[in-house]
Amino acid sequence: MTTFEIVAVLDKGNYRDYTEARAKRAPRLAQLLVGTVLLVVALTEVLPWHGSLLCLISAALLLLWFGLSSHLLASVRWRRRAAGEKLLPTTYRFADTEFTREHPDGTAKHRYREITQVLETEECFFLRGAQFGYILPKGCFTVGNAAAFRSFIAEQTGTTIRTCSPQKNYRRRATAVLVAVVLAVGMVTATRGYTYLRRPVTIRNGEAACTLSLPRFLEETPSFGIEPHYVGNGITVSAEFFSHTQLQWKFDNTKFNKPLTLASYAAFEQQQQTVPEKGEWVSDENVENEVYMQYAQGAEYVCTVLHWTESGCWRLEFTCPGERQDTYYNRFDLWRRSATYTE
Repeated sequence: MTTFEIVAVLDKGNYRDYTEARAKRAPRLAQLLVGTVLLVVALTEVLPWHGSLLCLISAALLLLWFGLSSHLLASVRWRRRAAGEKLLPTTYRFADTEFTREHPDGTAKHRYREITQVLETEECFFLRGAQFGYILPKGCFTVGNAAAFRSFIAEQTGTTIRTCSPQKNYRRRATAVLVAVVLAVGMVTATRGYTYLRRPVTIRNGEAACTLSLPRFLEETPSFGIEPHYVGNGITVSAEFFSHTQLQWKFDNTKFNKPLTLASYAAFEQQQQTVPEKGEWVSDENVENEVYMQYAQGAEYVCTVLHWTESGCWRLEFTCPGERQDTYYNRFDLWRRSATYTE
């Protein structure tokens, strides 16, 4: 005797909800975690550009799959059934000891003990076994009703019906993807922001020392002559100290007949064209014995600083790519004014 009967024509939404309900949480969380890590690696640019691009593409695919896998898998299954003309009414009859599935493509009978899991959503019941998975829309009962069927199937199978809400899961996954992207961007931004925090660095030349407050992304490099002391992100910082004896030798060697003063050395730099000959040295009323000049030099933007001391003169040079002049114009000024000199 048939206790319950369902005649159903399934739609794409039924397949989507079924795919969502039976999905395992652990693999999806792993996809989210790996996608987030790959996105962080891509945005930090620790790899060559092609490596970063590969990580970015992989992260996008993983996060999209995490968010849309149920929709994509359901769409594939739906198209296969539509192509095979299997979107015809399916009848499920539930008797006391067994249930029957009837469809134009065949009839199958099952004992209730074959059911290993019963899932319930707002719209459907899902019966799962080792060899089958059936979707029973609640609005398709022709004999009995959903409330009575819930109690009946729980008693017959001896299993606890697990309820789930596919719609909530969709929203949670979409939110998780958004949070993952925001978190990755935030982590990278915070990391880069940290590298822009300044710390004191000291450049020595014999007994003379110059201490500057420079960003952490500038890393010390070996120095030979006027080679830069600190380099990073296309920015260079160099510092040299010339004693009065060395300066006098420079003057004598080029027949520059002027006394050893800051103004004379500034003029000497222009004569030697190490800075623009028609450039203008600027003095800072808050910093004594110092002049500086900011200028374009080829594809670079440069700030040269001359600081006069009792035993010689420091020559500092800050450079950046020309297109970043607006950003570093003020930063170079901050670095210049942060300098302290000891002898």
